[in-house]
Amino acid sequence: MIYETIPQKFNLTNYLIDECNLKQGRKEKNALYYHDETYTYGQLDKKINQYANYLKSLNLSKGQQVGIYLNNSPEFVFLFLSTIKAGIVPVVINPLTEEHILLKILQGSPIEYLFTTQ
Repeated sequence: MIYETIPQKFNLTNYLIDECNLKQGRKEKNALYYHDETYTYGQLDKKINQYANYLKSLNLSKGQQVGIYLNNSPEFVFLFLSTIKAGIVPVVINPLTEEHILLKILQGSPIEYLFTTQ
């Protein structure tokens, strides 16, 4: 990829899901495999939009940060891609991080919300 061709406004989620897959006719192709679950690009797009709308309902605006403290899972993928789609900054925190270190991270950052199953 030639860097001069990247537009000023570029959204990675829109590019990966919409441009590279949905507009190429891959709506029914499998995009995500997790244990015995599969999600097509169409289903992935729907989940990403649902999560992005939820983030907007929290009055989060572009550039604000949310923490993602989740194990590898479809929900991690949905949340990560939806934050990017909404212009929100995902701060991925290793789910093996000990609680006292997690507290230091949260106290020293502008993270607005922390998403976790812990």
